[in-house]
Parts: sequence; C-alpha cells; structure tokens
Amino acid sequence: ADYNTASSTVSLTVIPAPLTITADNATRPYGQANPAFSVAYRGFVNGDSPASLSGVLSITTTATSSSATGGYPIVPDGLSSTNYTIAYVDGTLTITKAPTETTLAITGVTPKVDEPVAITATVTPSPPSSGGSKPTGSVAFYVDGASSPSAVVSLDAQTRATFTNDFGAGTHQVVAVYSGDANHLHSTSTSAAVT
Repeated sequence: ADYNTASSTVSLTVIPAPLTITADNATRPYGQANPAFSVAYRGFVNGDSPASLSGVLSITTTATSSSATGGYPIVPDGLSSTNYTIAYVDGTLTITKAPTETTLAITGVTPKVDEPVAITATVTPSPPSSGGSKPTGSVAFYVDGASSPSAVVSLDAQTRATFTNDFGAGTHQVVAVYSGDANHLHSTSTSAAVT
C-alpha cells in the first residue's frame, strides 16, 4: 500500500557451451596402412550430438605406411557450431615394430657327407608390408641346438641370408634367428632337418 509497482528489463547473454573433441589414440605396425581414426566428444548439452554440429570432421596424421616407428599426432578439425566453443585435442598414432617371419629352405640336391649344403633363411614382414623398407640386419644359424651360432649372415637385398656348411653323417637340425632392426621385430624359424 506504501509503494508504487516498478519493473526493469535486463539482458541475459547465453554464451556457447564448451565442447571438447579429442582424437582417440591408435596403434599400428610399421609398413601397414593407417587405421580408421575416431574421436570422443565431451560437453554436449540439451540432448545434442555430433549431428548438431556444422562442417565435416577431419582427422589427419603426418604418418604414412613408410613412416618409421615412433609417435605421430592425430589431429581432429573441421567442425563448428554457434552453440559451442570447440576445443580440439590431438591423439597419438604409435607405430610399432612390424612382426616378421623367418623361413628356412635347403637348396640343391640331397646332401652328401662332408659336402657343402646351402641353407637359405628368408625374412618377411607378417602380415606382408604395404609400405616402408624391407627388413635389414642379420640372421644367426644354430646347428643341433648349439648355444652359439655357427654363422651370422647379413640379409641381402631380397631379405635372404645363406649359410653353407659341411655336415657329417646323420640328421642335423638347423634354426635361423633374425636379429630385427629399427622397424622390424626379431623372429625365429622352425627347425629344418638336414639328413
């Protein structure tokens, strides 16, 4: 009863909500194609989803199938919205050493006592490489379970190493062990019999 009614108008400013888009980390072996990358969203409100954003999501990396082992950034970009302030967070693509397979082959005719026998080890990435360099390094040849190799032979351009030995009478077991290199893991062949 003692006061007149009064009113006032003020402005309410609705600011964009913060939204974080983080690239998921990924891993692949050396020499293989990059995997499909993905992202995680944090900060959607009011039932919004990625479909509420404008633009096209882009996820890139500098790594190619021939990139050496190590870590490479996974960079998301390309989306926008008037309702969100978007912050992008890079992920990491980790390129690991490629698995290898070492196989043995005995070349030439049936071995004879005290005559040279050539045994060739071939090293290949497993699964086969879609890029990058071939395995390098050396192969150690072990005969009859010896703790020390009978020979250590460097791989040639065709990723092969050949060991020549004069075997005595009887059956002898030969195993080849690839040393590995900066981009490839070591591997051991199955035992090959020389009779």
